[in-house]
Amino acid sequence: MTSFTKPTFLMCPPVHYRVPEPHPEGGYANEMQVEGFQIFQKDPEGFKERAQEQWLALRTALVQAGAEILEIQAHPDLPDQVFTADPSISLQDKGYLVTILSHFSNAERQPEVELTQNFLSHHGERTFVELSHHLEGTGDNIYDPARDLFWSGYTPETGRENAAQGRSNILAHKDLQKATGVEVISLEVQTPFFHVDTSLALLPKGHILCYPDGLSQKAFNTVKKRGLEAYGLDPQTHLFTVSKDEAAAYTCNVRAIENTLIMSACEAPLRKKLEDAGYHVVILDLSMFLASGGGVHCLTNHIFEPRIEGGTLS
Repeated sequence: MTSFTKPTFLMCPPVHYRVPEPHPEGGYANEMQVEGFQIFQKDPEGFKERAQEQWLALRTALVQAGAEILEIQAHPDLPDQVFTADPSISLQDKGYLVTILSHFSNAERQPEVELTQNFLSHHGERTFVELSHHLEGTGDNIYDPARDLFWSGYTPETGRENAAQGRSNILAHKDLQKATGVEVISLEVQTPFFHVDTSLALLPKGHILCYPDGLSQKAFNTVKKRGLEAYGLDPQTHLFTVSKDEAAAYTCNVRAIENTLIMSACEAPLRKKLEDAGYHVVILDLSMFLASGGGVHCLTNHIFEPRIEGGTLS
């Protein structure tokens, strides 16, 4: 078995990627696909070519930042498979590696789970955990090594017909906590920010990047209380909030590798704040993937995520 000492991300080449047509009963899986499907229909081949170029640029940026990339073979019937963040969550703790398999609200994506499981079974000895309640991978469950917590999104009503407003059931959070031994902080997401990683990012130095209206008021208060107040962190220095336009460009959908932040959008004032806080910011054009409701974090899955017991802020 290969030993991976670098951050290792699972990615899927976009050879079969496209913006799916509306579901016969549930409509679009998220609001961004409404315009995205029209863009795709105008020039499918050009769309796919640009998507391939953008995906390769992301892969290159990850490697340059110090990551290892593993690629799963794309299935022609699964256009969303490129968003590898969603079918699973993995965490390793004291030599024990567990992978929680997703239970998708939008059932057309469920076949991705078996393909992911089959792939991961050949990369690291791990225990697989299946769920009975809806839960959607690292897209809705962000491990925060600074605090040793999972920040997990949910919506009160899950199901394909409600996929655009949220995907995960809060009842699954107990199963996630039991499987990993890590405390789960439940956050209610708000339309159109259907996964928590579209409005929240936990940065390596303990800073939090957030679009407040992507969460319920109670959830945003929880972020401030559990993420900042509990550690004596000043919101003026450790909470970076973004505007509606920035959030719509998936500014919060970030992948961090040490102190490098790879992002699909970052306005100049925010970029300066992040750089002043000690981060190196890399901005990539991922417009073809935003058309289907995905960004940097959505396109990657840390399949050997190491647990930091107690967190680096302790």
